[in-house]
Amino acid sequence: MIVALVVVLGLLGAAGPARADVLQDLGATYQRTAEQLAAAFPKVEVQVAAVTAGTVRVEGAGVGSLRPGLELMLFRRGEVFRHPVTNQPLGHTEQVLGTLVLTAVEPAAATGRLVPPAGRPAPAPVPGDGARITAGRLPVAVLPTSGVQAAFDSADQTQLLLVARFSAILDKTGRFLSVDPQRVLDLVGQTRGSSPSPLEVGRRLGGVAVLSSRLVRDGTTRVLETTWTSGQTGETLVALRAPLTPASFPPRFAWEETPELERRYPLDGPVRALALGDLDGDGRAELVVADEQSLTAYRTAEGGSPVPVEGASFRAVGGLILSVDAAPLTGPGRAQLVVVDQRGDGRVGIRARVLEWGASGGFRVIYETTGRYLRVVRVGTENWLLEQDAGEDEPFESEIRRLLWDGERFRETSRLRVPRGVSVYGLALMRLTGSPEPEVVAFTDDYRLTVWTARGQRLWTSPDPLGGSAVTFEYLPTGGARRQAGGDTLVARIAGRVVPLPGTSPGPEILVYENILPAFQQGRGVLPRLAATLFNRGRIHRLRWKDGAFVRVWQSGVTEGYIADFAYGDLDGDGLAEVVVGVVPRGFDLETLNPVGRPRGRILAYELP
Repeated sequence: MIVALVVVLGLLGAAGPARADVLQDLGATYQRTAEQLAAAFPKVEVQVAAVTAGTVRVEGAGVGSLRPGLELMLFRRGEVFRHPVTNQPLGHTEQVLGTLVLTAVEPAAATGRLVPPAGRPAPAPVPGDGARITAGRLPVAVLPTSGVQAAFDSADQTQLLLVARFSAILDKTGRFLSVDPQRVLDLVGQTRGSSPSPLEVGRRLGGVAVLSSRLVRDGTTRVLETTWTSGQTGETLVALRAPLTPASFPPRFAWEETPELERRYPLDGPVRALALGDLDGDGRAELVVADEQSLTAYRTAEGGSPVPVEGASFRAVGGLILSVDAAPLTGPGRAQLVVVDQRGDGRVGIRARVLEWGASGGFRVIYETTGRYLRVVRVGTENWLLEQDAGEDEPFESEIRRLLWDGERFRETSRLRVPRGVSVYGLALMRLTGSPEPEVVAFTDDYRLTVWTARGQRLWTSPDPLGGSAVTFEYLPTGGARRQAGGDTLVARIAGRVVPLPGTSPGPEILVYENILPAFQQGRGVLPRLAATLFNRGRIHRLRWKDGAFVRVWQSGVTEGYIADFAYGDLDGDGLAEVVVGVVPRGFDLETLNPVGRPRGRILAYELP
C-alpha cells in the first residue's frame, strides 16, 4: 500500500504564531556551531625550533592559542617576488613541507608529528622553517546533515537545502570558505552506493577540510553532532555536540506550541484505521495501516522509513474495514490485532475478529464474532477489550461488556451501561475524581466531548465541538425496525479515539482529534452523511483534567486533509512515543477529482512538545 515512504521533517512549514519551525531551530544551531568552529581555528604563525625522528617542535608568540589535534601547514620561505613594474617587494615564495599534527602543547612550545605531502616529495623541515594556521579563510566542504530532511519532493532537494544553509552560515563568520554545495552533492552522488569517507571527499575536492554532521536524540533532547575532518590526514580536528537551539517566540497560549518534528509517509490509497503494537514480540512496535478492505504491518527504524513486514497483511474479504486496534490481549509478549468490518446489512453484517501474527503463517483468527463491535481501550496500565452489540434499530446498543482471555477464549467479565449515542468508538475509561470506578469520557452525537460518572451522572461537556467522524458506514435496520423506519439506511459514525496519556502530571491528560469543516460550513448542524464528506482539515488536541474540566494545553498544526484515525506509541524504536496520524487530503485537483481514482492518504508522525 505504501509505495514511497520518505521521512520528512516539517522544516519549511509555515511557522505558528508562537513557535518557530525546525529549520529555524537547526539554523540557529548551525549558527552556534559555526561560531565554535571559528574559535577552534586560531590565526597562528610559529617557527620550527627542532626536528627529531619525525617529531617537530615549534615555538612562537601564538603557541598559547594552540591545542593538541590541530594541524598546521609547514612551509619554507623562498625568494622575494617583486612587482614587475615598480620592483617593490610583494612577498615571498613558499614551499609546502607537509602537515604538522600537534600532539602536545606547552606554555612556550608545541610538538607534533610530521605528515609529508600526499603524492609528491618534499624536503624535511629544519629549524627556521615556518608553521601556520592560515589567517585567510579555511576551505571546507559541507556534507548534508544526516537524520533530518526538509519538506521537499526529493531527497536531493533536502540535501541541497541543508548544505547551502550550513555553508552560508560558515561563510558569514569570515573564517571559512565553503565549497559550492551543488559541487559537493554531485561528488557525493557519484558514489552513493559506497558512501565516500570524508577524507576521500576532501581529496577529490583538492585537499579541503570536510564538515559532517548529524541530528541525533539524547534522551528527550535533539543534539547536532558536528565533525571537522582534515582533508590532508583524515584526522578529526574538531568534534562538537550542540543541543538543538530553539528559535522560538514567547507563546501567548500553551497550545500555540507546535510539534518539534513531523514526518510524512505517503500512501498509495486511503487510510481508514491504524494501530501500533508489537506483533512479533521483539520489543518494537509495528505500524498497522488499513484501507477499505486490507491491512498491512510495517516496521520503522529510527531515522528510517517504514517497510512492509513480509507476510503481515490481511484482507477482509467482502467487508469494509471499520476499525483496527493492536494490544497484548492474551498475555504479555506480543500484541494481537482487533479488526472490525461490515460485510452486509444490519447486525449480521458486523463482523469482529482478533488476529495473531506468526512469522511462518501470517495472521490467524483466534476469535470471531458477528453482530458485535470490538474496541481496545487503555484503562490505567491495562488494555481492556470492550464489546458492544449492534442494534436492531440503531447501529449501537447502550451496553458495553469487557472481555478477558481465559487461556482458551474471551469471556465476559463485567458490564457497563453508557449514555445513548455513546459507543466503544470515541470512548475512554479514566479515573478522574478518585472514584474506584473509572469515569466515562466519550464523544456524543453532536461532536462534544463529555465526562460521566460510572452511574451516568454528567460531569462536564466541552464548550466547543471536537472529534468529527469522517469514517462512516451505512447501517440498515432489520425486521420491524426497518419497516418502521421506511427502509432508510442510517449513517453510523466511527468516532475519533480518546487516548489517555500515561504518567502525566499535574493531572490526567488525553489526546483527541478535531476534524474541521470548510469555512463556508463551520456550523456542525449538517447531516452526518454530508459532514463526513465535507471535513477537509484536522488537528490533534492535548487536554488536561483540571478543576473538574478538560482544558487544552497544546494543539497541533492543521493537517492538509481530514483525520481518519490516530495512535500514540513508539513508532521507530527510539524509546520516545510519537503521535501517529492517518490523514486523507481533500482538494480540487486532478487527482482528487478523478472519478475512478482512490484518494491517497498519508501518515504523519511527530513528538509532543
